[in-house]
Amino acid sequence: MAVRTRAEVVKLVFDAVKTRDPNTTVVLTEQTLWQDAPAAHGTSDLTVKNDLNFDSLDVVELVMNVEECAGISITDEETQGMRTLGNLVDCVMSKEPQPA
Repeated sequence: MAVRTRAEVVKLVFDAVKTRDPNTTVVLTEQTLWQDAPAAHGTSDLTVKNDLNFDSLDVVELVMNVEECAGISITDEETQGMRTLGNLVDCVMSKEPQPA
C-alpha cells in the first residue's frame, strides 16, 4: 500500500493541470503548492472552472488524468462537487491507490 503525502498529491494535481492546459493564464508555482497554511489567494483556493477557465470536459479530463496517475477512482458525484484544486487534492488524499 503506497502512502502519499499531501505534498506528493499536490504535485500530482499540479502536473495534471499543466498537462491539461500548459498555457494556463493562472500562475501555479511550486512555492504556492507547498504551502500548507490556508491562504485567501493560495493555489488550493483556485476554482477549476473560473480561475483556470476549465469547462466541464476539461474538468473530466483533469480528473481522469489524476485518477490514472494516482491509481485511484473518483466518482461522478465527487467530480461534480469539486470546485477548487484543494477539493481535488482532498479527494485524492481520501483514496487508497487501487492494485494494478
